[in-house]
Amino acid sequence: MCGRPPKQCDAHHVHHWANGGDTSVKNAVLLCRHHHTLIHRSEWEVTMVHGIPTFYAPSWLDPQQNRDVTSSTRSRDRPAFGRGEAKRAGKGLMPTR
Repeated sequence: MCGRPPKQCDAHHVHHWANGGDTSVKNAVLLCRHHHTLIHRSEWEVTMVHGIPTFYAPSWLDPQQNRDVTSSTRSRDRPAFGRGEAKRAGKGLMPTR
């Protein structure tokens, strides 16, 4: 999400292992320590959408909370980020150090 190399990242369970989530590539995303901590201690959420980790902003940042993932394209109004979109989007991003 922030461009750190994999060796500087932690694996994050998208569906937490304590809640029955598998420890597998299909249920994981690599996050730098800062963003991994932010996911656990804030209202940011990550889910898998069509096999791609997708990040959702908290309601105070995105009041619409439109999470329609039934089509292969997402709403342009929704700040959800997967595979490099966060770097290009500019607004609504998880803060970086």
